[in-house]
Formats: sequence, structure tokens, C-alpha cells
Amino acid sequence: MPSTPAEPHVLLARIGRPHGVRGALHIDLAGEHLRHIINQKLAILSLPTHPTPVITDYAVKTNLTLAKVEPATGEPRYVQFQEIADRDAAAALTNYAIAAPLSAMRILAANEHRSATPALSQLWYFEIVGLTVLNATDGKKLGSITAIEDLGRNTVITIQPEKGNTLTHPLEIPLNYPHWQGVDLARGTVRLSEWEHFVKANE
Repeated sequence: MPSTPAEPHVLLARIGRPHGVRGALHIDLAGEHLRHIINQKLAILSLPTHPTPVITDYAVKTNLTLAKVEPATGEPRYVQFQEIADRDAAAALTNYAIAAPLSAMRILAANEHRSATPALSQLWYFEIVGLTVLNATDGKKLGSITAIEDLGRNTVITIQPEKGNTLTHPLEIPLNYPHWQGVDLARGTVRLSEWEHFVKANE
């Protein structure tokens, strides 16, 4: 029977149908960071109805070792696990999620960022959600990042305002918008300029 551990897990990818006959699998919801954890044991979890970067309500199906992520660059599309060698075994994982404990991912992320201050687009999604967004012009709080959604060719961030802030309505802005700046993970903030262009589109 699956177990339900208490520790939050970071969602790394959603598993799709088998690819080929040697156990490879299609994936989505995966960022390029997935390549940083090849040869590590990862949890295969039941996929939440509404996936978020950090999941707390799940059941573990098994633990598998990530052997390969393809292609070598760009958006990951396929994975191979050391323990899965044929199409039938791979098919049993369809519609599950690949995840890792939040505590372990925090250590990995901190090691990655040790030598430089990353741009927002270089962070893991679980690091982005919860950041306070400041107006780059005057430093006033606009709101907090509450969601990230992959829309195929674009990834959109949702900023949720709080009462009394400059921003009055939720704002959706692309992750690759060039006016994100000044990420400060220690303070949990990121600055944003020229956000006013998106206000009318979000009202």
C-alpha cells in the first residue's frame, strides 16, 4: 500500500506516456533544473488534481533513480529511470509525478546559487512562489507571487496584491519579462519595473 509521508515535496515533472520500447517516458511541467539531479533517487507520487510547485497531499508509489533526461539542452521532454527497462513497466507510471523532498531541494538550490545572485528565471519554481514583489521605482510592495503556470511557449507568474498595496488587482506577468530584477532570496523579494503595462490586461 502507498504511504503518505508528512514532508512536503517539490514537484519536478509530470509523467506522460511511454516513449519507445526501452522504458523512456514523456514528461511535462519540468524545468531545465531536472538535469541537475541525474543519478539521484526520486519519489514517484500520485499526481495532485491541481499541481503546485510544492505538494503536501500525495501518496508515494515508489522511488526510482533518474538515469537520463533528454534532450541535452532546452526543455526536458523525456526521462529514463535506472529501474525501468521496458515499455510495459514505463506505462505503469503514466499520470504520476516525479518529486523530491523540499528539504533536499532547498539544499540543492542553495548550492547552485552560492556563487552568484540568480535571475528570477534561473530559480526553481518552488523558490519563486512566495516571493514579495517590490516596485523597482520606489521600493513599495506590489504583492506576493502566488502561482506559476506553464502555458506551452510561455510561463506566467501571478502576483496577488494585499490590501493597502500599490497594486489593486491580481497581475499576470511572463517569467521571461525582462524587467524582473534584484532577486534577494535572503529577504524573499524581487523587484519589478514597467509592470503598469499589464494592469489593464489583467483587470
